[in-house]
Amino acid sequence: MLRKWLVVLLVLCSTAHADAKIRVYLGIGQSNMEGATGPEAVDSIGISDRLWHIPACQFDGKDRVRGQFRKAVPPLHHGLCPLDYFGRDIAEEFPNDTIVLINVSVGGTKIQLFDKDSCDAYAHLESQPDWFKGFLREYDFQPRERLLEAARSAMKQGGEICGILLHQGESNTGDKRWPMMVKKVYTDLLKDLRLKEKNVPLIAGEVVSEEDGGASGAGMNPIIRTLPEVIKNCAVVSSLGLPVYTGDHMNVHFQPVGMRTFGMRYAKAYLDLIAKNKKNK
Repeated sequence: MLRKWLVVLLVLCSTAHADAKIRVYLGIGQSNMEGATGPEAVDSIGISDRLWHIPACQFDGKDRVRGQFRKAVPPLHHGLCPLDYFGRDIAEEFPNDTIVLINVSVGGTKIQLFDKDSCDAYAHLESQPDWFKGFLREYDFQPRERLLEAARSAMKQGGEICGILLHQGESNTGDKRWPMMVKKVYTDLLKDLRLKEKNVPLIAGEVVSEEDGGASGAGMNPIIRTLPEVIKNCAVVSSLGLPVYTGDHMNVHFQPVGMRTFGMRYAKAYLDLIAKNKKNK
């Protein structure tokens, strides 16, 4: 794995600008961050040679190997996710930098799976459905540890964690404690990776809106919008106008066309936030 990293980085850095950075972004959440609908042919076109991905679990085939650096061709996990088009826009915004994406998401999970104090007990609940246990097996029931493993690997090779993207909430619908639970997840991740909040924004996305056909989980959006009240370096991304995918009859997932726009909205929210932070220094 280390040799793979070094070879890739040497190639990238041989023509890089003197001030070039390796920017690393972490994605966490449930099914929409995991990718609930598959990528289409257009999604493999125009991907920057500076946009990379580190799989945090093992997939079928040789293309996506746990811990091995690969070009960020979707899917990064199960399907198209906000990280895909977020990464493209960030690569354009920072034309001298290498962008690395790490996605650790589990469909159907509550935020408790990413809390270091509850993740193990939550993952091993006997009452969890078999389909959920199947998702967890991809990470050996330790998704949070896999996230830290991949992040630390990137950091050892000179990568700088520049942001965390969150899309989660459908499974915590109506829980007004959610913002504080997210704050704990975020704060603990920063501590474990020895990062400072001022350097690592949290960007959270709304779930499918009621106006766009979202299911009962759409009622979570007012709670999601309060997140910047408890996390200073945070922005929330609107989902308004992004059409719901009805093919699975769940009405909680975005269509691919909406997911592309969503990823670009995440990028804009991130760029606006870091510009605001820089101005306020």
